[in-house]
Formats: sequence, structure tokens, C-alpha cells
Amino acid sequence: MISIKMPNSALIEHSIFANEINKKIDSLMFILNHFSDPENFSIDKSQILGDSDKEFYVKVLSKLKKPFSKSKVRKIDLDLDKSPLKFWNDVKTKVTDLLISPSSELVKLHLDFEQFPEYRDACSVIKRKSCNQKLRDLIEYIFDYESFYNCSSNRNWDAYAYCEMLELTACPYCNRSFIGVIRGGTKWRPQLDHFYPKNKFLLLRLSIQNLVPSCPQCNVSKSDTVINSPELNPFEEINHIKFCAHYSVANLSLPSSNIPFQIEKLDGNPIDGEILKFYTKLGILDAYKVHGDEVAEIVAAKFLIYNNRNLIKQFNLPKDWVKRIFLKTDDGQFLHKRRPLTKLRNDIADEIGLIFDIENLLL
Repeated sequence: MISIKMPNSALIEHSIFANEINKKIDSLMFILNHFSDPENFSIDKSQILGDSDKEFYVKVLSKLKKPFSKSKVRKIDLDLDKSPLKFWNDVKTKVTDLLISPSSELVKLHLDFEQFPEYRDACSVIKRKSCNQKLRDLIEYIFDYESFYNCSSNRNWDAYAYCEMLELTACPYCNRSFIGVIRGGTKWRPQLDHFYPKNKFLLLRLSIQNLVPSCPQCNVSKSDTVINSPELNPFEEINHIKFCAHYSVANLSLPSSNIPFQIEKLDGNPIDGEILKFYTKLGILDAYKVHGDEVAEIVAAKFLIYNNRNLIKQFNLPKDWVKRIFLKTDDGQFLHKRRPLTKLRNDIADEIGLIFDIENLLL
């Protein structure tokens, strides 16, 4: 419903993760290469630099479920033909793309990796409990989404910093709920919805334009639903719908407390297809039924301006304040991403000519 513009600074900050992830992949491939030769299995920990890498070494071995002793290694099935060395090499060449590519390119990246059966099976709900759970565990650990999400590390760049940089305080999915970041004694931030669910698109779990700050209701309602229209991702900056009241202002008067309205496609036709499925899944169509009072307020604002034009001019209010009072906007730009329900108010104001009236009033 509301478009999000990704700041270049956020892309730069997020791309720093590429170095961390590539370092983990190097360590993983080092381990896998040694596992591929069980007769000569010997890993010198000194070859793995730093305490953090040693910790990673232990955790990866645990996830691979390989014993440390050479004698035990000979007794287990290494599944050498399934060792995902080529897979991880390809991941390494595309880590930066996976992290910061535009949302429109993310599915293609995911499909490129589905050429690997082990990855395709790991993403499958049906085959998730197979031997490829091992690969799934490794992806989850290497991309380390939980640290970013839960801010469990001492980084300056995490989910809080990401949400702050977007300056988004209204849910982009519904534009009904306040979202924002609070730091201090009480910490609070928007939930992060994976537009492409992280359980089905494993390598997109940390893709920055797959992380949509959202209100709890939208995040929970959408859940793991796969949306087959990438343009519905708020980062695509495409407007799909408009609110319409079809209210006649020919004999303008103060309205009743509620005015019914509907959601339509931009061409005036009823919403259908993926758009209808998306907004139905999120419960937006039902949720907006209680906001007829917002439409009534916009009609009332037009009535007041129409009948009190000269009086309003006498106050000599600055242009931006007139718009903020009547439209909840600032300097001609509707604050969709900062104030709930401004998409609704903007569309209705435009439909009944209130925006035009205010512009002429300020001439």
C-alpha cells in the first residue's frame, strides 16, 4: 500500500555483512574439504584465525554432526557426493547480491540456487526433515539472521538501526498502525516481515529489501504466505490501489459521522487477483470498514473551506500549516510512511477536490 525508499546509507551498512558471511563460508569450505578426505583428517585450529572462527568451527562441526576424532570419522557416512562445496562456492560469489539486490531481483537469485537439489529440498516444506536439514542449519547459521533480528551482537548495524534509517512510523502494508523504534529502558521496534518467507527462501533471510518493517497484525496475518506478485513488495514503490467514496459534493453540507468507501484499482475497477488475495490475507479489507469517520472528516474539511474561505485567509497561516491542519500533510507531501491512514485521507481528498481547494486558497 505504501512505498518504501531504501536509503543508500542502509545499503552500504548492510553490504558490510558480506565480509562477515564470506569469512564464515571460507571456514565452512575449509572444513568440508578436510571432511572429504577422511583418511587424512586433521584440522589445525591455528589455521582458523581468531576466537570467533574457532567458535564457528565448533558450531559447524556440531551442525554437520561430525565427530572430532579421526578414528570416529572413518566410521561415519560422509555423503561425499552430496557435499555442497559447489553450492557454497556459488553462494560466496553472490553474497553481496543476496544482501542488497533490489526486491525485483531476489526471486531470480533464489531460483538460480534451486538448480542445486540439496538447496531445493532444504526449502521444501515436504522434504525439510530429510538429510538436507543439515544444509538448512548451515544456511541459518552462516547468514545469522537471528543476531541481526535480536540484536544479540555488539554491532552498530542491526534491526533497530535498520528501522530507524528507514524513518518509517506507519505500517507500509496497511497504513493503519503506528510502528517505530524506541530505545532506552524499554526497547521496541517494528516487526520485520520477510516478504519472501525465510523458511521457504532460505538465502533471502537477510536480504535487506526482503525485510519489511510492519505492524504485528500484518506480520502475523501474512505469515509464510508466498506472494506471487513481486510488485506488492513495498520496496517496489508501485501504487496499486486507491480509496474511493464516490461522494457527491454538488450540494455540500456537513456529513454524517461515517461515510462508506471502498478500495479500487487505480483504473476504478474492483481489486482482484493477487492484490485481492494479498489484502484479504492481511485482513485489510475488513479492517478499513471502521474508518468511515476519516472520510467524513475530509468531507467536513472541504465544507469548512468552501464556506469560510475568507475567514481562513485572515489567519494568514503558513502554507504548510494549512495543509497539516486539513490534510495531515506537510509542504504538499502526504506523510504516508509517518502517519497512519494518510493514504486513505489523501485519496479521498483528491477525489472530492479538497487538495485543489487548498492550493487555490493559498494563492
